[in-house]
Amino acid sequence: MTTTNPGPAITSNPEPVMSTGNVQKQAILQTVSLTPVNAAAQQVPTQRYNNAQIMQLSNSATEGPGSAQWNKMLGTIGLANHSAEDAASQYQLIGHYVALQAQNNAAAMGVHTDAGQALSSMATGNTEMNRTALQEATRTNDALATGVQDFNQGLETAIKANGGDVRAKRDFQNQWAQNFDPTIYKIKNALQAGDQQQASSIWNGLSTSQQQQMRTKQQNLINLINNGHQ
Repeated sequence: MTTTNPGPAITSNPEPVMSTGNVQKQAILQTVSLTPVNAAAQQVPTQRYNNAQIMQLSNSATEGPGSAQWNKMLGTIGLANHSAEDAASQYQLIGHYVALQAQNNAAAMGVHTDAGQALSSMATGNTEMNRTALQEATRTNDALATGVQDFNQGLETAIKANGGDVRAKRDFQNQWAQNFDPTIYKIKNALQAGDQQQASSIWNGLSTSQQQQMRTKQQNLINLINNGHQ
């Protein structure tokens, strides 16, 4: 999904001057409302790096569970003390880690998806994890992480367009939730990674009506990112 910088919002009417107390109150409201989203967005580069490592190593015949590279990755995500466990147990642990991150990313955007419900089962340990399931969970988490970045950018644009009023978040979040779909971001991530085969596989797996829905939702998301509204 290609986006452009819409530039600063232009308002035709000057903003009213608030009293010092109101200015402080507004600042507090903005901090309370936006901190979780900003915090989630700041974690995205690290998450995406870890996701890439998980995908690369789990695809390798020589760098999977038990290898030095795999154990290093376990240490990076805080699971170093599980390096001696069998592959199945490690897949389960990493799947749990990925699913929890995905839940946090979805919560930061205020979205609820079928993929998110499946990950909830993984997060509670109720889904048996293997290499294939782990990779799919990682792709979903990566899609949600990229979504958080775009959500954060669009939200900032929406607030600027509304004269800095943090209450713009509610309308923006509602519109985002109506259009967000991890499939769109799985395709975006695959294309950005130069994996045309993966992107085509996802797209061709959709029905004609689903493809049309994805096109509409994608355009709405682009508008939200660039303009703060559809």
